[in-house]
Amino acid sequence: MDLRTFFDTYYKNDILYRALIWYDRDFDTLDDFIEFKLTQLKEGKEIKQLVHTFSLPEIKWIERLVQDVPEDNIYVIKDNDLLTSLKEFQYGIETSNGTLVHEDIIKYIHDALLSEGLMSQVKTMLEDKDISAPRDIYKLKPIYTGSKIWLYDNLTTRELRRIISKLNITDYGSYKDSYIENVIHYLTTKEHLTHALSLLPNEILSLIKYNVDNEIYIYENKTMWYEAKALGILVPVHRDYLVMHEDILKTIQTINFSNITAIEKSKYYNGYELSLTVKNIPTIQRKVIIPTRLNFYELIQIIKSSFIWENNKNTIQIGEFTIHEHQESLQSDLIQVDGLLTKHKQFTFNYNSSENYIVEGILNKTVTTDYFSPTVVSYSGETPIDNVGTVDDVLSMLEVLHHKEHPDYSSIYTKARKRNYRERYPLTAINTHLSKLIHQERPLFTNVKD
Repeated sequence: MDLRTFFDTYYKNDILYRALIWYDRDFDTLDDFIEFKLTQLKEGKEIKQLVHTFSLPEIKWIERLVQDVPEDNIYVIKDNDLLTSLKEFQYGIETSNGTLVHEDIIKYIHDALLSEGLMSQVKTMLEDKDISAPRDIYKLKPIYTGSKIWLYDNLTTRELRRIISKLNITDYGSYKDSYIENVIHYLTTKEHLTHALSLLPNEILSLIKYNVDNEIYIYENKTMWYEAKALGILVPVHRDYLVMHEDILKTIQTINFSNITAIEKSKYYNGYELSLTVKNIPTIQRKVIIPTRLNFYELIQIIKSSFIWENNKNTIQIGEFTIHEHQESLQSDLIQVDGLLTKHKQFTFNYNSSENYIVEGILNKTVTTDYFSPTVVSYSGETPIDNVGTVDDVLSMLEVLHHKEHPDYSSIYTKARKRNYRERYPLTAINTHLSKLIHQERPLFTNVKD
């Protein structure tokens, strides 16, 4: 069915009365009104007025609708509350089965949404496969230069509410549309955006100023930008990338940064930096960054891997608590690290071996890290050989291993290798193992009883 036939079929005489009220002009016949509507569609002015009445959900609905092939060129909208302005503009015909709209009208609307910048011509959230190499970064430009749809697609209602709370917006309506309108207004108004920038740490504010001065719109999706994301200044549009919309960047360029008193230091952290020292042989040390929200079983596995140990039945003493790797009492996988570690700052790890190694752990600081898996960042000293006797036995073996000309070197080296000794600390291999162990399988639970 073509568009003219659609109007001939579904327009009834009562529509002339509504047309008189809407257009403040009289149409003698239905044919006159149909010709008028066809002319309006071709000229496009009325359609542009129409699309500006749409809510963002309705715009997204149009975006999905044009992908469908309607029966006999006619869409049936069964939700009476959806696209009501189509009926007001008399492009949608209300029937007992729903509102009927011709495919050509939807296409006119779709083209107008694109031309008016109300709909993006590209995807606003890219998949991993969309950016397979640095040369593909150009695909982000239509997003940060496009319409407010970039916010609608990439931020959930909950995320928008959190942004509203952080920005202290008090009048924000009840729906996602109004949330977006208020957030966009706030972040593109000089006075309000100045306040938003003052909520960033000094270091991050300086980096943003540099990037804005150099008109850099694209940021790597790293945890250092957490506060800027939480305020809506940067928006994730890909797993690996954030963007600053050009409207925000242009507004920031008008701001005098010398008038901004920013936060001295970030209050956000997602990891802990630990120093681990073997008390029995204090030259052996490891510095490790671990993510927050670990359980103590996971922490025990990290410590064991850091020193290349394998024995089970180990314990951690922290504050007044003794936490067992496998026993039922204070079982390690049932207790979270965060609360106890941030309260006590120190702990001891008791390794179950003949040497009775004791590792002293210290929380150096909380960190904002891009290491989403536990990571050994530095080390010193030898690999603490285990299950060979006493600490004195270990020290004697290490002394021999430092002198390849020693007559017992070959036999001691063979024995030590069987007990986890390494001439060079295998940093990359250990961190790869930690990533697989914790990042891919967490939360990790005890599964060995011996």
